[in-house]
Amino acid sequence: MAETNFNYSKLLRNLVTEDNLLNEVVVSFLYQLFPRDLFVRAFSLLESADMFIYVWMPTPKEPDALLESLYNGTPLCRPIVRPRGPDDRPVSVDLDHWFCSCTEFAATCRPHLAQETPLADALFRPAPAADPDDRFGVLAGMPHLRADPETLMCEHLFAFAILLQTDVRVLRHFAAGPTAQVFVLGITSIDEWLKLHLNVV
Repeated sequence: MAETNFNYSKLLRNLVTEDNLLNEVVVSFLYQLFPRDLFVRAFSLLESADMFIYVWMPTPKEPDALLESLYNGTPLCRPIVRPRGPDDRPVSVDLDHWFCSCTEFAATCRPHLAQETPLADALFRPAPAADPDDRFGVLAGMPHLRADPETLMCEHLFAFAILLQTDVRVLRHFAAGPTAQVFVLGITSIDEWLKLHLNVV
């Protein structure tokens, strides 16, 4: 991957044009910027119809207001990837803490457990103060720290970060309209919200 002080959010928000079309120039650049298999897998996931974002909303909202709330508010949300096979489990992603339940993510952490360097130093880096607009990999409640995308990345984190840490226009492109491939679902019942978490665990 490229320079670590790169503003990923700024680049990724240009993935979709003002006319709601994919920007092929940016797609080509991202293909070169990120490890090729990672970008291809993340982009394939965005178009797979396997991604769900469950949002806790005590008061029902219109679909567009629900999408806007993911950028303009601080709703509880649970990004999940549907299992691909009968023996697979759902993959749960937590962007606030830059965590994924997949085996690939665990494998990226494992080598650092045997080293003397603290995990926080190996996997996180200071967020540049000059780029407060760059939300990519920034930890909730710790805006001075961000996950190192060169070290700590999987296709699920990358795909959900594209949706939720760039611009609502990008989220709307993949989650709204007749060709939606990502499903954003509002949950108004606390029982359903708790069942969702029990099913994932």
